[in-house]
Amino acid sequence: MYGETFSKTIASLSAVWCRRTDELVDGPNAEYMSSAVLDRWEDRLHDIFNGHPYDMLDAALTDTLSKFPLDIKVLTLYVTIMNYLSITKIMN
Repeated sequence: MYGETFSKTIASLSAVWCRRTDELVDGPNAEYMSSAVLDRWEDRLHDIFNGHPYDMLDAALTDTLSKFPLDIKVLTLYVTIMNYLSITKIMN
């Protein structure tokens, strides 16, 4: 039971974070985004993992992490990929 709950929680957690990150790159304000914005977004992720949320969604993520530890590398990798894709989009 714990394993199933853990898996579902981590999947939901990752989906929400990745969706929010994706919105920075592909959302209505994407043309105003830069690598600096995604760098700040990654800093914010580190703040969340250190127990310092910025908003209510971050607070939910911080709470979940206190109960279901997750390696930050899973989510920082996604930010890195989005940063690369946004730079590639600008260059093309």
